[in-house]
Amino acid sequence: MLNQGEFKELCVNPTIEIGVGYTSRTKNGGSRYNIFRIEDDPEFCQALIDLGSDDWTSERLQGLQQRLLERLVELGVIFQSGKALRVNPAVEIGAGYRLRTRNEGAKFGTLGVKNNPELCRLLIEFGGGHWTPERLRDIPQHLLEQLVELGILIRDGEIDEAQFLCLSDRPHLDLIPRKFRQLRDAGGESSELVVNRGVHAQAGPELPVGLADRIPFCNQFRRSEGIIWVEDPGTKVLAPYWMKAQSMELVQRLLEGQISPYDLPAQILERLVHMNVLVPKNYEEARIKEWQGIYKDLYARLRSEQYVAIRDMVHPLQLASLRHYFRLLDQKGGLFIDTYQGNNRFVWQNDAAARFVHHQITGIISQIVPEPIKPSYSLLSIYKSGAILKKHTDRPQCVWNLSLLIDSNPEVEVSDSWPIYFEIEGQVKDVRLDMGDGVLYSGTDIPHWRDALPDGHTATLILCHFVPSDFGGSLY
Repeated sequence: MLNQGEFKELCVNPTIEIGVGYTSRTKNGGSRYNIFRIEDDPEFCQALIDLGSDDWTSERLQGLQQRLLERLVELGVIFQSGKALRVNPAVEIGAGYRLRTRNEGAKFGTLGVKNNPELCRLLIEFGGGHWTPERLRDIPQHLLEQLVELGILIRDGEIDEAQFLCLSDRPHLDLIPRKFRQLRDAGGESSELVVNRGVHAQAGPELPVGLADRIPFCNQFRRSEGIIWVEDPGTKVLAPYWMKAQSMELVQRLLEGQISPYDLPAQILERLVHMNVLVPKNYEEARIKEWQGIYKDLYARLRSEQYVAIRDMVHPLQLASLRHYFRLLDQKGGLFIDTYQGNNRFVWQNDAAARFVHHQITGIISQIVPEPIKPSYSLLSIYKSGAILKKHTDRPQCVWNLSLLIDSNPEVEVSDSWPIYFEIEGQVKDVRLDMGDGVLYSGTDIPHWRDALPDGHTATLILCHFVPSDFGGSLY
């Protein structure tokens, strides 16, 4: 039992996600878990909660809105028995949560509406963001103890949370893929360099003016240092670089025109060149022209071949930092084992850093596919020795898929990388990716799979999913 002093030290687990969730049994004896954020589709979430709390007749089920009924049938929450509709008795519905803990790795669960009504209602309330210290003090002690036991409430500082961080002065040079190791040399060309017009400085916690809508899902970014945001003029992708105060001051003076590139110390000059803060005079025009040609080629190839590989989508320094972050997340036990696709795939849906990348590259994908799109969800997937991806097509949230390879350990030549297979018009096609490459295809139309990953190998991918911009269903 916690004493009064310990209650005062409690705070909400910063990794928690809360929504309406359900757990169901699969045909192979495993379990399948889904969580839906209330703010994304409140009507659907309310329908789920109602199904979990009451006994429903077939006639009452048939009275549900067609959109809601179709979605619930698709998820297996409702099934047809003869002419009657029934709620699946193997499905538990309630307040869903998932979080990361200090010693037990990733955890998820559903607090059933029927079995745990008090705690379920409390979690759903908190899912709306009502986690104030005053509200916590009002919670009965027996519920507080249950929240602590579940890892939802923790002692302040208990979790050493992994954070994505791309340091300008201490980059993870050992994790830059070999093909990128020969970074552009800044020596002798400082007089020809200009400041990239797509550079924005962030000195404090507030995002730069004009960028707030373009930089969602950066809640797992460290905020202690200044951040330089660098836009690629060809792709419009924004990349963050963290800087110490002294370097940040120099960059701000550079952006304000108080100093020129050749006034900078050589080491800082070199870093800014590698980050594309400083670029050749013709860089912007050349980069735009280069990507216009790439888009034209990729668009045509996708139409003719139904899939297309997109090379070098992620800046080498960003790629190295993502490799480091995802390895750290895995070491801390921060991912779930995916029993649906096999025992050696570890996943986390909508990880903040993966989601940030997903939304940044949406502009690239929109130039290649034949319809306006929006991002649905991302799935961070770490495959380990022997992992397979069963042959399948995807659900409606995956009209367009991009499988983006972030890490291959050990590093191999692209000719030896782990292939993904597609079945297109009766023929099997295979694609091999290098780190930073992605392959784009229709997940709902094209069967795809991977054979067993070789022993001793690990592959980390962000699976980025997209739907037409007028898609009206749940994005998750």
